[in-house]
Amino acid sequence: MFNVEKYIETCIDSILVQTLTDFEVIVIDDRSEDQSYEIVREKFCDISSSKFDSRIRLFQNIKHAERSFSRNFGIQVARGEFIYFIDSDDAILPNTLETLVNAAEESGAGVVYMNSWFATDDENSISKLPTGESIVSKKNLTKQQCRNTNPRFLTNDIKERINQALRGDLPVFSWIKIQRRESLMKHSICFPLNVDWLEDKYFNLEELCFIEKIQVIDACNYIWRRRSSKTLREYDYRKRVVRKKILAIPHAIKFADEMIQSTNLPEDVKYSLKDEIERQTIRSYFKAAAGSGYHGQEKLGDWDNHINELFKESQMLDSDLIRSLFNIIAKELVK
Repeated sequence: MFNVEKYIETCIDSILVQTLTDFEVIVIDDRSEDQSYEIVREKFCDISSSKFDSRIRLFQNIKHAERSFSRNFGIQVARGEFIYFIDSDDAILPNTLETLVNAAEESGAGVVYMNSWFATDDENSISKLPTGESIVSKKNLTKQQCRNTNPRFLTNDIKERINQALRGDLPVFSWIKIQRRESLMKHSICFPLNVDWLEDKYFNLEELCFIEKIQVIDACNYIWRRRSSKTLREYDYRKRVVRKKILAIPHAIKFADEMIQSTNLPEDVKYSLKDEIERQTIRSYFKAAAGSGYHGQEKLGDWDNHINELFKESQMLDSDLIRSLFNIIAKELVK
């Protein structure tokens, strides 16, 4: 969690009322600058509090380290058979863990995907979830996340699995599935460091490469809160977002390349997959950077100058990649 004092209590409440009760809650504070850490410590970890729950384990990073570091740390300290991630401003329905665990135990799957709902930030229905009331009719809960919601097992063809993911047939979010901790540890599956956007995409790709049995079920149990913020429209904030996304590109590509290289696929298949993942990485990161940084509120020249500054600072991008990136950003700006 990071700066979610408005949401963290509701998030944890939705976990503590699960119909499956044999679990631990690992809360990792990434050095929040608000009262998030204090809220969890005082309301859920203080034995004198009415909400105290011994299943909660609270940690705090030594310094702000981003989501990938925190999730990797959580995997290492977890003691359960299964791992499930939840973002600290979201919520889950009361039968979420039971539904996912039952599916995994019945099928023997190493990963089980489900679906999710979107919820707008300005409605109050998320706060009502711990009561267990039906949410399907709520006006602000819309749009299932999985493109293909048909219950199924994924093919064992790794190339086809990855192609399905790259086409968007599988969601990239870390919170849309449960996975066996033993499988993660056996194959050293983790989130890429120095990558704080689409980091869960590469985590998913690793699972697709190394976990044999992966299942999709038609349950829709996760509530993703889509937050809006005036900060997103502030120029300095957008510059920081753009900087992070652009400078993360080489780290994301390096992680993906090493992941594909470690598989047992034929060399020609490895090459084609690496090529496609690299191109998609460049395209998606730079498209997001354009969307974050250019909303018609800046002069085109100012934006170009900022991009030039970023590339001068980075010694990690070769000239061919820089040219590719400039071509992509130019197309986005023209739109």
